[in-house]
Amino acid sequence: MNDMWLRTRTIYLETIEDDDIPTIQQSLKILSGVQDLVVHSPKHAISIRYDMSVINYPDLIKVLEQSGLTYKNNFLNRLKKSWITFVDKTAHDNSQQRPKACCNRPPHAHKTKGH
Repeated sequence: MNDMWLRTRTIYLETIEDDDIPTIQQSLKILSGVQDLVVHSPKHAISIRYDMSVINYPDLIKVLEQSGLTYKNNFLNRLKKSWITFVDKTAHDNSQQRPKACCNRPPHAHKTKGH
């Protein structure tokens, strides 16, 4: 795993009760790419560190919603979700690219016939 793709994001939920904390931890910690998480129940927030090359923000939200929790879907969070989704997708796409030739090693020139 490359630390270059690790990010810590905050996911806001409508509410987090004390009874929800074990569910949150069990649902997210088992996911591939999730490194660490902290539940801030008074703020109804989860700080989660994950590898963007493996999993993305919308998938994390989807797992939480499948566990019975509700994403706080106000204007600011929708805007933030769109932006983070774009950043995560770009990071994932970039993590899948093969390295290009280095500037001091140009690709081989095509040889012409007869020379």
